[in-house]
Amino acid sequence: MQLLLATEPGCAYRDLFERQLSALEPVEFMEFGTTEAAKRAAAAGLGIALLPEVTVATELAESSLVRLFWKPPFALRTQLAWRSGKRLPAHARLFVEQARRLVCEQG
Repeated sequence: MQLLLATEPGCAYRDLFERQLSALEPVEFMEFGTTEAAKRAAAAGLGIALLPEVTVATELAESSLVRLFWKPPFALRTQLAWRSGKRLPAHARLFVEQARRLVCEQG
């Protein structure tokens, strides 16, 4: 059996995944403080990780990680929000533009 790799509890997709699995049997994860750490552990062969596709796009393209074809039985939404009337600094505007571009490409 492969070890399951995950971020810390409280991460939305980890919590949804854990709920689904624990309905079948108790599950233990090797926990990491960041998505990047869980991704590197999976790339090192330590186990299987549930990670957002956008965080592993480069590794999938390079074949250092492979996708396991699985349709999650849940949906997860991410939102960007900022204070009304607040002008965003250039770096924040760039982030929002890039996030929108990624969503459109994946949509």
